[in-house]
Amino acid sequence: MAQFDSTARARRRDLAETLEVAVSASRTAVDSRFCPGTAPVRSDRVAAASHIALGISGGI
Repeated sequence: MAQFDSTARARRRDLAETLEVAVSASRTAVDSRFCPGTAPVRSDRVAAASHIALGISGGI
């Protein structure tokens, strides 16, 4: 049971980190489009982070 709890916590932590990357990448992409001088994010990185986040959230 303790191993299950630690696995569940690890999955939630991974999901939180993945969602943070997806949100950050999306914000940077929007900022680079509308605010000159900000660094652009490659669209494939945003797509990959969003895809991973959706996959993980579907698995919980």
